[in-house]
Parts: sequence; C-alpha cells; structure tokens
Amino acid sequence: MSAPVNPPRGFLYEIRCPDDQVRGHLLGTASFADAEMLRLNEEILRCFEEASHLVIPMKSSLMKNVKKIARPSVLPLTTRMTRIVLALGFNLVTDMGLPDLAKKRKIKVLDLESQKQQNGALEALARNLPESFEEHRDGVREMSAAWKEGNHQHLESTLAEMRKVYPKEDFAAIMTLRNALFAEKIHGLLEGKKTAQPFVAIDAMQLYGETGVIELLGQRSWTLVRL
Repeated sequence: MSAPVNPPRGFLYEIRCPDDQVRGHLLGTASFADAEMLRLNEEILRCFEEASHLVIPMKSSLMKNVKKIARPSVLPLTTRMTRIVLALGFNLVTDMGLPDLAKKRKIKVLDLESQKQQNGALEALARNLPESFEEHRDGVREMSAAWKEGNHQHLESTLAEMRKVYPKEDFAAIMTLRNALFAEKIHGLLEGKKTAQPFVAIDAMQLYGETGVIELLGQRSWTLVRL
C-alpha cells in the first residue's frame, strides 16, 4: 500500500436524492483506531456540522457488548482480538468518537439495530476470527492503513475473501442481513421530514460489495458521491 495521506481520508459520501440535492452523509468507520485515525479530517467534520442527527448501529459499540453474548464459547476469541488490538497501539472506539461530538452539538443519536441483532453479528464474527497472532496483527494493520488511505479496493478484496471462506449463515449475519436492515432504515430516515440531514456512520466494510449499503441505497434511487 502507498503511504497514508495526512490527515486520514476515510470513507465519506454525500447522499443525493434524484433531484441532485444533498440529503445526508454516510461515513464508513472502524471499530479500532490509533491517534491518527481519530484525527478526523476537515471534510468529515464539516459534513458532521451540517447534520440534524447522528445515525449509528447502536449507542453502545459492538466490542463493548462481548460480555452480553449468550454463548460463552465466543468470549476467548473476542477477548484475544481485543488484547491484540490494544497491544498494537490501537484503541477500541465507538463510531470514531462521533457520539461524543453529537453530545457536544446536542443532536440526537439514532440506532439502526437492536442489541440482539448486534450480538448475533458478534457471535458470527467471533466464530471466524483467525487463530494466530500474526493473522490478527496483519489484519488490524492492513485495515488501519486502508482507512487512512481511503482504499476501498482493499475493503472489497477483504469482503470477497470473507464471502469465500466464512460459512454462508455467518457472512449473512455479519454483512448481508445487517446491510439490508441498515439500508432500509437509512432510506426511511432520508425520506423523513424530522431527520432532514442525517449523518450515518457504519463500519466501512458494510459500504461495499454487491450487497453493501452503497449498492442497496442506489437501488432505492439515492446517489452516493465520494468526497
């Protein structure tokens, strides 16, 4: 990969309606970040300042829900992943710190999914985490570099590999079903009068691919323009 831009680019999109008016924004986030990733660029902050609402999967992050999972067998795997992320100098983050910014701006934070739905995704993810430290380490570093560069090709290749090796039902729980749910709810918010300019922040991996949120919103006549 090429050297990351400064500041990090990330994955930010305008959401435009059929008459080409900007109706909201969509940001692909990460569940872990170092100090550089948390230094959101001016374009992201400018778009966030225009938002009427912040829209995220849940007000409590995926990783913070580990102890609420019904199946104890997934805990050693998710605990190991957490320790490796921290050992590599990253912090687990909740939607890139945007809920804290929303609190400062005094705008509402809306959820896209339930606790049960998010826990199901975490269970499926934990069942498929790599066993070796090296695989964890390389995956975290590569994803961090991709976020800083705004390298969506890396995300698409990672998704293709996941689809190939994950059991179909696990890939559906992590990606396909959640993406469909998110796209439907985002569509409703974009059409609603009370959510005039939503700023949607979901995991960057959910944006891409043939069942990704960008494609699904496009099928509903929304145009997404990369910033």
